[in-house]
Parts: sequence; structure tokens; C-alpha cells
Amino acid sequence: MKKFCFTFACAILAAAFVLAPTAGAQQQQPKFKTEEEGKDYKAFYDAAYTEKNVPKATELARSFLQKYPDSEVAQFAKGFIVNTLGTDFQAALTAYYQGSDMPKLDKVLALGGEYLKLQPESPYVSAQMALAASRGVLAQFYKDLPRAKELAERALKAMESPTPPKDYPPDQYGPLRENVQAQSHQFLGFYELEQPTPNLDAAINHLTASSKIRNKDGLGWKDPNNYWLRASAYQKQYAKLSEDYRKLPDDQKTGDPGKALLDQINPLIDKMIDDYARVIAVASSPDAKPLRDAARESLDQFWKYRYSNLPGGQEALIAQFRTDPLGSAPARTPASATPDPSATAPPTGATSKPTLTSASPASGSNGSKAAAKNGTTKKATTSSSKKKKKK
Repeated sequence: MKKFCFTFACAILAAAFVLAPTAGAQQQQPKFKTEEEGKDYKAFYDAAYTEKNVPKATELARSFLQKYPDSEVAQFAKGFIVNTLGTDFQAALTAYYQGSDMPKLDKVLALGGEYLKLQPESPYVSAQMALAASRGVLAQFYKDLPRAKELAERALKAMESPTPPKDYPPDQYGPLRENVQAQSHQFLGFYELEQPTPNLDAAINHLTASSKIRNKDGLGWKDPNNYWLRASAYQKQYAKLSEDYRKLPDDQKTGDPGKALLDQINPLIDKMIDDYARVIAVASSPDAKPLRDAARESLDQFWKYRYSNLPGGQEALIAQFRTDPLGSAPARTPASATPDPSATAPPTGATSKPTLTSASPASGSNGSKAAAKNGTTKKATTSSSKKKKKK
């Protein structure tokens, strides 16, 4: 039986995409427990490095791991599988962002799931699966919201720490972490709003967390989806209170019951006004026009109801938020704390439900630039080969 010595070094793929644990580059003389084990390893080795038949080698590596999980060379068979899955995952991710659809997303999630079975602590794969799924939800072709929620929560946990894992380049970890925080919190806010009984406070908290991310590419703080969705949550709170107000007799609208409701309604209107103004301020792309139009309709309605004494004042508010959407709104005095009960009050806001925009992934975290940086697996050598220098 021919014995093998081998070299196996694993690299980082793209944004700190660790393909496999480093086995070291030193020469080793494996000790096979049986002749059959040695033959099976040789079959894998020949397919991988002589024939360069990746599908065949991957299948043989899987078979080897299943038969000899405790083998001295099991880590190298596993490393080959991880490397192959990583390369395939990266290619699938690149294809997905070149034209997102359900078949491409299925492939990303399937390959990512296989990868995580072998490398469960990979923040990169967890992050990219969550980002791809949330993109599919907002684009309205991915309908499995519970699965997308699970992926988002896993990604947030995997990248909770601002300190990158060992061997993860900080300049790549930071932008990807921002992307995960912005997009995953936004999706989770959307998820809460879509439930039969929405958890509005949870939705608002997630959307606020997303909007606080000052990503240089605009994710988070300059994403109109955040402000539209948060305004929608406020409006759901407002709708119930407004209905209660409408049901009151006119004399109670100006009495204590009406005043108590207006003390809750008016602050919500101000929050909606601010967020609709933010949508208009940051929704500059052509595909965001439905959001801008719907936000304009709602903003004008609520501004007229609350600030009829300040005609056109909403334009100054929009201009301020163009400079900094996270800035505080200037103080403003409403026309009246208690409106005329004979008037139609309060308004209902826009009746349309516009399509949300699909945010572009942040630079360096979507896989498109990273695809050319695939990690490689150094092939094993026979015992008669010359020793390799450690790289």
C-alpha cells in the first residue's frame, strides 16, 4: 500500500470567507488503520489533484468522511468539501446579485446551508444567506418569512460583536456587519408589521435600529424603506386611536375623553410627519418614486390637519432631512391642540401600499467583488515528491 504525505493550506475567500480550518503546510506521513482506508484516500486524492475532477473528488471525500470520521486525514477530506462548497456558494451569490430570482436564491440558501453544517461558526455565510433572503422578501418573490426571520436573527447574532473573529480582516468585517445590522433589522421590522397581529413596538424598535446605521453607501440612515415602514407602524397605532376619536360624540371630542385621545394621537402624527418627510428626502432613486408619491400624499394630509397655520412648512422639513435624515425636526407650533369637531379629523393618510425599494448590497459584502478572490486548497503530494516550502 502506497503511503502519502501531503500539504493542505486553506485560504480566506472574499470577505473573510474561511473555507476550512488550516491544517498546516508541514509534510506528514499519515497512518491508515486499514489498507482499505488508504485506498479510499488515494482514490479521493487522485480525483482531486490528478484528474482534477471536482464533483467526483467531492463525492469521494464525503464517502471517506462517512466511513472514516476519525481518520488521521479526515480533516483534509473535509477541507476539500468545505473549499468546494465555499467556491460554489460564492459563485451562486455573485449570480444572484447579477439578477435576483427564486431559483438563484434557492441555490444560495442550499449551498450556504450545506456549508454551515461543516462550518457552523462562519459569520460570512450566515450574513450572506440572511441578506440574500431579506432582499428576496422585499422584492416579493421569497415568501418564506419565518425562514428569512431565522436567517436574519442568526446573522445578527453571528456579527453581534464589533470585533472581527480571528483572521477576519477588519476592513471587510466592519462593512459587512453594518450591512447585516441595517438590512436584518429592517427585515425584522417588516416581518413584525406583516403578522396577523403586528407587534408594532418591536417593529418600530427594529426599524429605528436599522436607521441608526450610518453606512457610507446609505444603507440604514438613508434607506427610505426604514422611514416608510416605521411611519406605517405609527399609522397602525394612530388608526386605532383615530377610530376611537371618530366614534365620540362632538361634545366629548372637545371634552376630557377627546383630549385624552388627542394627547396620544398628536405625537403620533408628528412622528409620521417626520418620517414621511424623511422618505421624500432620501428616496432619490427612480425605483423609489412610488414611495415618494405615497409619502407626499400622507405628509400633505397630516401637515394640513396639524399645521394649517404653517402652509408649505413641510418643504423646509424635507430640506433639513436631506442634509441629515437622523437630525431632529425643528420645533413647530400646531394650529390647535383641539381641532374643530365638525371637521373631518383626523385624516387617514395615503391609501396606496407602494412597493419597497430593493437596496443594493454594500460594497465588499455582496459577493460580486469577492468572487475573484476564491480560496484555494493546496494539493496533497505523494511521499516521493519533493518537499514543499510553507507558504
